[in-house]
Amino acid sequence: SNMLTNLVLKSQMLNTPPTFNRGRIKINHVTQVNGQIPTFVLFCNNPNFLHFSYARYLENEIRKSLGLDNVPITLYFKSKTDKLDKEKNMINNRVCILGTGAWATALGLRLSLNGKTVFLWGIDNNEVNDINSGYNKKYFGDNKFASSLSATTNLNNAIGDSKYIIFAVPSDALKEVLEKLKAVVSPKSNVIFVNVIKGLDSSTNDILSKTIRKELKNYSGKLVTLCGPSFAVDVFDQKPTIINAAGKNFNAVRSVCEIFNSDVFKIIPCNDEIGLQVFSSLKNLLAIAVGIAQENHNSINTISAMLTMGIDEMQDIACHM
Repeated sequence: SNMLTNLVLKSQMLNTPPTFNRGRIKINHVTQVNGQIPTFVLFCNNPNFLHFSYARYLENEIRKSLGLDNVPITLYFKSKTDKLDKEKNMINNRVCILGTGAWATALGLRLSLNGKTVFLWGIDNNEVNDINSGYNKKYFGDNKFASSLSATTNLNNAIGDSKYIIFAVPSDALKEVLEKLKAVVSPKSNVIFVNVIKGLDSSTNDILSKTIRKELKNYSGKLVTLCGPSFAVDVFDQKPTIINAAGKNFNAVRSVCEIFNSDVFKIIPCNDEIGLQVFSSLKNLLAIAVGIAQENHNSINTISAMLTMGIDEMQDIACHM
């Protein structure tokens, strides 16, 4: 504790915290608490004075000094009057996202802005290092994150004690990831699984929620699927976005909506899990068909007919799945 405290005090002297919320944070003491990943509690005058950029600075300083490069760590900032045992119970505030792509990063950022501790898991070291530096340049260029995210290639470290595990990998990699997950997460775990992968199972042509349930049939965890008209870059840029959530357990659906919802991002519960995924997966095919019809005929009648027939066929497919 003394070494950690001296490290952070020295870091404060070298880089004075910025004024935020009409105050400047002052850290008095640092200690480490038990957890599957390195977890540190920083006691300060007022956590509301902490700017996210300064939290990232301290995180990097601790990583560098303790030789924890590319290892996810958790920092909790609490007023010096708070009890330490409360910190140990905060770890279930964690969310693990499997994937480091555009959609995974954008959703992770939304959760982080909502006050969640977010860890992304990926297999690309460049992307992981980029995210730990506050960027995902492959998808968002030089735009720095508006809040802190951590990433790792170690699945066990990424999952830790997460209450939510989000599937955000390419659909053709889902089954492989599920096999890896089963080696880490206990079937008795009460984790809530969240599927945000778009598309259908390429081997069965089935919706992905059925694939996940089949692979995790021995797990007690609940599954929620998120779908809707959305571009990752708009969520990243905090543009107003509305999507849907569906699942067999309403409490789980409501819980997932609550962790994501904000002034600019809204999830509305839906009771049609199959229809939601079918329409989400096939809507782009219909859009292509409408575009072809418009190019070849340039007729409102033709386009309207194509839309009507397409929606009717999509509904038939959903009813037979």
